[in-house]
Amino acid sequence: MDLVFKDMPDESLVWIFQSSKELNLHMQAEMQSDLSLFLNNWNSHQNKLFAEAAILYQHFVVVMLDASRTDPSGCSIDKLVALVKKWGQRFEIDFFNRLEFAYLSDDKVEFISSIEMKNSFTDGKINDQTLFFNHLVKNKKEWLHHWTTQLSLSWHKNFI
Repeated sequence: MDLVFKDMPDESLVWIFQSSKELNLHMQAEMQSDLSLFLNNWNSHQNKLFAEAAILYQHFVVVMLDASRTDPSGCSIDKLVALVKKWGQRFEIDFFNRLEFAYLSDDKVEFISSIEMKNSFTDGKINDQTLFFNHLVKNKKEWLHHWTTQLSLSWHKNFI
């Protein structure tokens, strides 16, 4: 687990935005600066939201929100999505392609489209033990235990 999230409760809500290309150090620095400012001012109906964020594996922006202190509103979530869309335009990156899956290969993040899954499995490029990133996790506890999951235990196997 990233140390940024160590003090967040297990029930903290999680949003994961996957970058279509590797985020270089310049991009990460700009994004971290934007995130810091955003999170310091993030609120829901004039109530401060308590959240942390990290950029992991040079591809994932992970935002965790302690909803036990303040629940997010639809508008507050829309503001987070708008920030990520702004980065997408600025850096020409797609953070919202849900048909492109990420997995680990020798500790490196690789990508595969949903339509390539079956052939890649047959060809041995991926197998039942390949760790896929599961962006459907809802809270910190799920994120800790199921963000990376073997293909055989993941919903991704439905594409084989």
